[in-house]
Amino acid sequence: MLKKKSLYVVIIFALLLLTQPVKAINDYSQYFSQTNIDNGAYLSNLDDQFHVSFPAKTYNNSINVYISDSEVSELPTGMILSKVYSYYILSRSNPNNQFELAVRFDSDNIYAKNIWLFDFKKNQWHKLATKVDLPGKLAIATTDFNYGKIVLLEDQALSYTEPTDRYSAYSGDFQIRDLETLDLASVAIESYNTALYPQEYQRISNIYQYDIKASLPIEDNFELVFTYHLADWLMPTAFYWDKNLVAWQELETSADLSEDEIIVNTKMPFSRVALFMKPDVWAGEASWYRYKDCNCAASRDYPKGTELEITHLSSGQKVNVIVNDYGPELWTERIIDFDATVFEQFGSLRWGVTDVKIELIQ
Repeated sequence: MLKKKSLYVVIIFALLLLTQPVKAINDYSQYFSQTNIDNGAYLSNLDDQFHVSFPAKTYNNSINVYISDSEVSELPTGMILSKVYSYYILSRSNPNNQFELAVRFDSDNIYAKNIWLFDFKKNQWHKLATKVDLPGKLAIATTDFNYGKIVLLEDQALSYTEPTDRYSAYSGDFQIRDLETLDLASVAIESYNTALYPQEYQRISNIYQYDIKASLPIEDNFELVFTYHLADWLMPTAFYWDKNLVAWQELETSADLSEDEIIVNTKMPFSRVALFMKPDVWAGEASWYRYKDCNCAASRDYPKGTELEITHLSSGQKVNVIVNDYGPELWTERIIDFDATVFEQFGSLRWGVTDVKIELIQ
């Protein structure tokens, strides 16, 4: 299978080269030996506005790297901060880990800057998780795509003065919903991805600042919704920045897994919020079994005797369980199974499966 994938990459690369013009002054290429790759490698264009950087042992073989200025017929929405660049990596194998794409920019504001990658297979732009060194004016993202086109875009602040069913950040991956009952004057949303504050956990989203101005105090909860697709059942947790405590504070976090949404219910009219990856927080599908009518669970991730807090994602109902068995098998794509006694606290056994969040009780 690996040989087939490698052959596929070589064929795609060859086809892409055939569609490229004759090598121009802004085309750059370099051969890296196995020794170079073992020690880490780097290639930039002439003015160092774009570079590709490989950590040590990214590949198990020598590679050829090609980068160039490029063009596209359509770009994602945003303030354009860079040229469009193409890169190709000719390799006999897929990368062992992700490598770095970095773009320099000339902008002094703190609005979020994101590197976008054009996915040739899906024929669409994909926003990469991007870190920004504002003093160094450098945006950095990682990927394991062997070829692509990239561009750096900057989000803009948005202010809504007319009512709508949802209020979105500029990039569209953060929304505020359920404000219909309020007599709103305005809703403003900004996004940042610089290191504004110290953090204990890895931040995996932009920081979103929202400001809701209404004629009366907010008494009912509304929803903050982050667009996020779970990988390997790992679920992020939302936090808000508490300027009085000078620390990130955790928010009760739920999810709609079928819609790739991480959801927070709140009444705060103003806040800065973001998603972080806390350890031992998971989400996924669960089923049930008959055992001893106890608050018990079967887990393949935790040993017998481990205590877990389970949150039903649809209702918010919480139950503490003790792991007493191994399962379900990985091929089932379920993350945990419960004794029927637990499952019935969430809903009907006829459901068969339901979505839950799992947290380790320390």
